[in-house]
Amino acid sequence: MPNEEGTVMEVKFLRSWLLSFALLTVFA
Repeated sequence: MPNEEGTVMEVKFLRSWLLSFALLTVFA
């Protein structure tokens, strides 16, 4: 299913974005 791969990419992007945001909050 092509949709599943798109969802995985979205989740990976969201997780990396949240991680960056969390690090920014901690070190700001």
